[in-house]
Amino acid sequence: MLTAFRLRSLLGALFLWLSSSSAAWASHALGADITYEYAGTATSPDQYHVTVRLFRDLGSPVDDPYVTLNGGRNGCSATTPGGFTMMVPRSRRTMVSASCNSTPINYELNTYDALVQLPPASWTLSVEMSNRASGIANIANSQTQSIFVKTELNNSSGLVNSSPRFLVDRLIQLTSSQAQQHYSIGAFDSEGDSLAYRLVQPLANPTPTAPCGMLTVGAIAPHFQVDAATGELVTVAGPTQQGYYVLAARVDEYRRVNGSWQQIGSITRDMAYFVFAGTNQTPVFTRVALDSAPSGQLLGQTIQAYPGTQLSLRLTATDPDAGQTLALSGPSAGAVPGAAFQDLGGGQAQLTWQIPATLPAGRYLLAATALDNYCASPAFAVVTVPVQVVQRVLATAKRQALAQAPFPVPFSEVVRFRFAGAGVQPVTITDALGRQVAQLATAADGSVVWQPGASLSAGLYFARNLAGTQVARLQYSGQ
Repeated sequence: MLTAFRLRSLLGALFLWLSSSSAAWASHALGADITYEYAGTATSPDQYHVTVRLFRDLGSPVDDPYVTLNGGRNGCSATTPGGFTMMVPRSRRTMVSASCNSTPINYELNTYDALVQLPPASWTLSVEMSNRASGIANIANSQTQSIFVKTELNNSSGLVNSSPRFLVDRLIQLTSSQAQQHYSIGAFDSEGDSLAYRLVQPLANPTPTAPCGMLTVGAIAPHFQVDAATGELVTVAGPTQQGYYVLAARVDEYRRVNGSWQQIGSITRDMAYFVFAGTNQTPVFTRVALDSAPSGQLLGQTIQAYPGTQLSLRLTATDPDAGQTLALSGPSAGAVPGAAFQDLGGGQAQLTWQIPATLPAGRYLLAATALDNYCASPAFAVVTVPVQVVQRVLATAKRQALAQAPFPVPFSEVVRFRFAGAGVQPVTITDALGRQVAQLATAADGSVVWQPGASLSAGLYFARNLAGTQVARLQYSGQ
């Protein structure tokens, strides 16, 4: 339990506050979220890979080698027809915070993975962790409230979807005396769906009569405002009371289906953040530039890029505190396909994104974190980098609709579609990273029949004509 601290630390005020409550850290759970990824096969076309992540306080002896995952079909309760409950084992644990004897927040990120069947329906996936810590400043009677996190998938139309993934996995520590600070709840969606961000009331204590959880009582993350388009968190003047607060962030996912926007899912993260009166200042990102033009300035701007190209950025951050060094890091591991990050030292880093050639046009987010090396309580800042991926438009060619859309969707053996226009046409099929996997030709009427080779894995593939004016999206569930 984090109840004994070094009073000689500059964070003494916070330590005294925590020590004043013998149960201030009664719970080991500091936050949680749930994501999912389509993992269908020929024998299990409705299969999804679900990931539960738990921020765990290392100061507590309580451990969770398993979590209970509930799946509600057309409702939140696992007892609805077609619902399920399963115990999910921990697959890995990752140390997140800096290691220092006087660090007030010492935690790890636990990950739990499971394969579940989610046939077409409106699904709610949820986990509950018993008993929040006592004394949470923005949740009344917090010691009687659980942590309840849910994620939604609406695949009732038969669509296939993978949820967004959060870009930053670090709990926030605010210095109440410092000016504006920048963090992020931004996420990356590999299918180019539209994302909207908002701060919401944390949920707790689901019951048989209220299986979607009860709203807690208290202010919603009173120290932050969020950019609904990018998920950037910026601090605002909030309560001066020091201690432990909770922030719940929801990301709603929208897709254009049959010409109209529909919500197809959502993810939520419930996480602790901490307010104290310290002197350590957060780092500041001062420049975002193209690696080919490092003296340029793209900070705060949306960067335009094209599928199949490489975007290489040079990031610069500084620390207001003399003598401190910075460690820069990129998006969470695996969150952005094709992304690579290199800390160059001296407050500089290179963020490279090999944009898949078949990536749908849309708005995407990248993010980077700068962490200082102040032992007692390391501070960090996040820069959010919006990227608008647009298709190259040829003056002599316009995008054409297919004469016949792919069928079936998803497919396990053979898929059929037809390009507009008469005559035999060459067809190139690529995977989601733009790598060619097959070269075909249409029949005289433009029709195409494709049967993937046995070595190809399940996933998203794209078929294009020679001019690139017609594209068929092919969802392969595997054999």
